[in-house]
Amino acid sequence: MSIIADFEQELSSQSGPSFGRWYAVDLHNHSPASNDFRGDRTTALDEMVNHLGETSVDIVMFTDHQQLPERSFTEEIARRTGKTILRGAELNVFVDAWGNPPYKIGKKAFFHLLVGFNPEDPQDPDYWMSHLKKKCKVEEREVNGSTISGFAESIDGICDVLSEAGAIIIPAHLHTKSDPFKSRSIDDIFEDEEFLRLAKNQFTALEVTKLSTASFFDGNHEETGKLLKTCVRSSDAHEVTSVGKRITYVQMEEPTFTELKSGLQMPFRVSLTEPNTPESYIIGLNIEGQFFQNFWLSLSPHCNAFIGVKGSGKTSVLECLRFALGVAVPESRREDVKAHLQNILGPSGIVRVLIKRKDGAKVLVKRSANRPESFQLAFEDGREEEVENPDALMFPSYILGWHEIEQVATDPNIRQTYLDTIAGREQIRQLREEVDANANQVQYLHDQLTGRYSTFLSLHEQVKRLEDLRTGLQKLTDANLISLRDSYEMAVRHRDSIQELIRKLRESASNLDDRANIFFMQTDEDVFKGESPLSEFANIAENILAKLRSDVDGFVEQHRGQLESAIADLEAKSSEIEEAFEQSVQTYSDAVAGLSPEQQRLLETHRQVMDDTRALPRLLMDLEKEKGELEALLSKLISICNDVADRLDKQTELRKEKATELNHQLKEYGISLEVAPLARHSTFDYLSERHTTGAKIFNELNSFASNEQRHHRRLARAYESLRKNLTKGFTLIFSSSEFMVYLTAFEEDDLHIGFEVGKSGEQYSPIDQLSAGQRCTAIFPLLLKLQEGPLIVDQPEDNLDNRHIADSIAPALLMDKKTRQIAFTSHNANLVVLTDAEQIVMFEGSGSTGAVHARGFLCTSESKICPEVISILDGGKKALKLRYQKYGTFFKSSNL
Repeated sequence: MSIIADFEQELSSQSGPSFGRWYAVDLHNHSPASNDFRGDRTTALDEMVNHLGETSVDIVMFTDHQQLPERSFTEEIARRTGKTILRGAELNVFVDAWGNPPYKIGKKAFFHLLVGFNPEDPQDPDYWMSHLKKKCKVEEREVNGSTISGFAESIDGICDVLSEAGAIIIPAHLHTKSDPFKSRSIDDIFEDEEFLRLAKNQFTALEVTKLSTASFFDGNHEETGKLLKTCVRSSDAHEVTSVGKRITYVQMEEPTFTELKSGLQMPFRVSLTEPNTPESYIIGLNIEGQFFQNFWLSLSPHCNAFIGVKGSGKTSVLECLRFALGVAVPESRREDVKAHLQNILGPSGIVRVLIKRKDGAKVLVKRSANRPESFQLAFEDGREEEVENPDALMFPSYILGWHEIEQVATDPNIRQTYLDTIAGREQIRQLREEVDANANQVQYLHDQLTGRYSTFLSLHEQVKRLEDLRTGLQKLTDANLISLRDSYEMAVRHRDSIQELIRKLRESASNLDDRANIFFMQTDEDVFKGESPLSEFANIAENILAKLRSDVDGFVEQHRGQLESAIADLEAKSSEIEEAFEQSVQTYSDAVAGLSPEQQRLLETHRQVMDDTRALPRLLMDLEKEKGELEALLSKLISICNDVADRLDKQTELRKEKATELNHQLKEYGISLEVAPLARHSTFDYLSERHTTGAKIFNELNSFASNEQRHHRRLARAYESLRKNLTKGFTLIFSSSEFMVYLTAFEEDDLHIGFEVGKSGEQYSPIDQLSAGQRCTAIFPLLLKLQEGPLIVDQPEDNLDNRHIADSIAPALLMDKKTRQIAFTSHNANLVVLTDAEQIVMFEGSGSTGAVHARGFLCTSESKICPEVISILDGGKKALKLRYQKYGTFFKSSNL
């Protein structure tokens, strides 16, 4: 068994459903004993049992013509199906029983009156049927060639007897067909003054065949005197398979005759179409803590009222629900609520809440006092997961604690919640997800761009420096200064080389003898003297050496003469050389003297510059590539920023559109809503306090693009300026990493609420300028119109007067609970009773612990919760009796 199945089983065991539910009823059918039954009467009982077992109908009433169905038949069906089976009759009533209708359709016309008897009455239905025929005149008349037996007694007389029996009385087949004989009803009778009197004072409900007919009895139609009366539809089955074909839904705690009759007398407890169950609601909860030690409570999907004396625990349940579902608490009350929860749960208490979401999924949410930062979720398929953001629950709800309704005037976060609900939370959520994703992309690309832009600037500076150097060299070339300097340097080299040559020639001339003798000094001529077998060869060597000495001496003398001649020639030109050199020095010096210091520096280092700028073409290509990639990034950022702004604009327009629509519904309450675009800057205020450098850049950006309202449009303008000029655009946004936090921040819209209080010259007064009572009066209708998720409020009657609750709040809750789960704590009888809460829960506390004392649906005066309601909300039977005694004359005379 899954965690959810276990929870549901324990919830049912500990706190089974004890609240009003919609039951399907069919109050007009014919048994096999009826003269117009179609089918095999011998098998009808078994067929009926099988058929009812396959249908969803909960209460079936058999109404044979002028007689009751057999007791054995109805009792056997009830025993075998477990359903509530009632005995009734379809009485023929001649039209003159109305008083004076012959002028409309003739005295012989008749209509049918459905009558249902209470099986638990001390006198059984057979007694009352017999008693009715005795007390009221029955006649036989010829109608269309047939003899019809019917009642000719006045309707008041018939109803008086039936009232003694506590019977249900319903005129049948009410619709607007023109032929009363074909339809067996009174043509347009609902416009008849006498009929309307009887409908108001005598009939339990009216049977209609068309929904359009029922609409005439909604309390708003002049044709019926604005009569509000319950209407039902039934099958009028004459065969087994037609039973349950056309049903009515009645709200009861248990499908009994007493609760059925009570429900039929209250139009808001009856529906001719299958009632809706709210799309999302809280199924039940479990609390384990200090104040509630093992607390289980099932909730009605519709309306739940928590009552009890102060300190009994009703507010504690509300706070536990708010804690478990992660609903925000107004800042001004957070510490109080936190302390309250600590008293309820203690250090390690837990709250588990079973919810049904809009998508149909059941989810069990668990949150612990010692781990409040997370929510443990369990799903029907066995999955479990842990989340930290309550949005992941996908279960919007409105839970307001004590005196928090009026705090909307001062709490922008609550107004933000209302604003999103007005616009449609799902649409707003989708837009915000898209905005957040795009804003995160802006932050990511901006971070990339910051690094790339730094690289670009470094490369740009390098290229600019080299281009400047190249430009300087070009100026020197154009002025012929480089060739002049090259000529001067060559002249210096030539002069120095000539002087070096003269020195080396002189050195060579002075060293000729020494160099020539080095070889002979190393060779001893005496070694070749003396006799030996090789004397012949030694003599040859000695002769060669002598010849070489003679040749060297001649070469030295000759070479010396050549060297001295060369030295003389060069020295003879020395003065000319010096004169030419000095002239070139003077020419060069004159040219250099006319240069700027930068040109002089370039002239001195031009060879190094040439080496350095050799990489310039490659760097230019790199720079162009980097520029293209930066421009592409900037184009992307511009597009994304504009997309963020567009989606935020769409969000604002959606909110304004929906607020305008809602204003039409709130006009009757004197309430006006106005969306104030971009009115909230709390996010930027928060960032400015913590990131001063980033705040300066943000303020500069605002000044730079002051004509743009949205932050991301100003960002787009900054990126656009950079794309147009990468070096002179709005570069400040890259000057500090602190600015990064501003890339995902937005301005928020606000909701201005006005209330019509009759101030001179001011149709709607701002809610923050009103009293607490006026704020509550203005906000509560708005809460009821925010139809998304459960609405749970602690003592909504605070600051509201009883007349306003009875005239406005209770009727609105009565309607809204059909499509939305509502729960509230209250000490106000008007609120609890007039909203017809499907479940009233009475709490009792001992001071240190709390528990449920009683639960139920206040369906009738016999409901088990009735004494508790009287005791807690009305001060007990004695107080109620005394009020009735004081009001008695008024009630009697007012014909309520």
